[in-house]
Amino acid sequence: AVPYYRSGLLVQFPVRHIRAATLRIFLPDGSPLPVQAIVHVNSAAEAIPVGMGGELYLRDLEQKNRVLVNVNEHHCEIEFTYPATTEPQPDLGKFECRTTGS
Repeated sequence: AVPYYRSGLLVQFPVRHIRAATLRIFLPDGSPLPVQAIVHVNSAAEAIPVGMGGELYLRDLEQKNRVLVNVNEHHCEIEFTYPATTEPQPDLGKFECRTTGS
C-alpha cells in the first residue's frame, strides 16, 4: 500500500495470537520418532509432519494437549500442558511416547 503524496494510509493486518511450540518425541526403546510417523494433536484431522530426530512443530495448542502417534501399525501417545510463558515458541523438550495398546 502506497499513500498519495502528503496523505496517510491505515493498513490493518489480520494478526491473531496462537500457542505454538516445538518438542521431540522418542519411542520406548529410546529411538527418535521416525519421519514416516503419523501424528495428530488434540483429535484434529490434520496430520502433523515429523522432522529429523523426532522433532515436531505444533500450533493451535490448548492448555492441555494430547498427541496421538501411529508408527508402523503401532500406536502411542503423549500428553503435556502448555506452559505459562512469554516466549513466542517455547521448546518443550523430550517426551517418551507411551503405547496405547492398539
